[in-house]
Amino acid sequence: MRAAVIVFLFVAVTALTAQTVRHAYLLWLQPQHSVLEKYNQPTQNKIKNAESLEVLEKEYAAIRPEVDKAEADIKAGKRKANRFEEEPFKTERMIKVAIEQWERRSGEIDKTKFSWACGLGLVLIGLLSGLKWRWLGLSLIVAGLTQMIWWVSPSFSFNEASAEYRRMLENKFVLSLATLVIVLCLWFLFEIKSKKSSETSEK
Repeated sequence: MRAAVIVFLFVAVTALTAQTVRHAYLLWLQPQHSVLEKYNQPTQNKIKNAESLEVLEKEYAAIRPEVDKAEADIKAGKRKANRFEEEPFKTERMIKVAIEQWERRSGEIDKTKFSWACGLGLVLIGLLSGLKWRWLGLSLIVAGLTQMIWWVSPSFSFNEASAEYRRMLENKFVLSLATLVIVLCLWFLFEIKSKKSSETSEK
C-alpha cells in the first residue's frame, strides 16, 4: 500500500509542478505583444483592450444597427454579400466571437472554482474518515486530489489575449499552487504516520 501511495503522490507533485510552471510562464513570461499589432484593425485592438464584458457588449450594440441596415440594403438590391469579409458583417462577427469566448472563459472560471472546492471537501472528508476507515479515507483523498488536479490543468487558448482569459490563468495558477502545497503536506503527514507505524510494529 505504501508504495502505491508514494507513486500517486509522486505523479501528483510532478503534474502539479509542470502545470504551475506553465501557468506562470503564460502569465508573466510569454510575450503579450507582436510587431504585427500596429497593422490590426481598430476593432481588434478594442477587443484586446476590453476590460469587461460590458465593454464588448456596447461595441456589439453599436454595430448591430449597421448590420441590420446592410441586411435591408442587400434584400432591397437583391444582391449577394460576403458576410465574412464585407463590413459591417466582419466587425460584428469579430465582436460576437470575442463575447462568446469571454463568456466561455467566465463559465470555466466558475466551474474550476466549484470543482476544486468539491475536491478539497473530499480530501478533508477523507482525512477524517481515514481515522476510522483507512481504505475509505484513502479512496476519498485520491478522488479529491484527482478532481483538484484535473480542474487546474491547462486550457486551450486559441491565441486569446482577453482580460478574462488572463483572469482564468491567474485563478488556475493560484489553485494549482495551493493544490501542490496540499499534496506536499499530505505526503509529509503520510511519511510521519508510516514512520510511527514502523516504530510501533518494531516494539
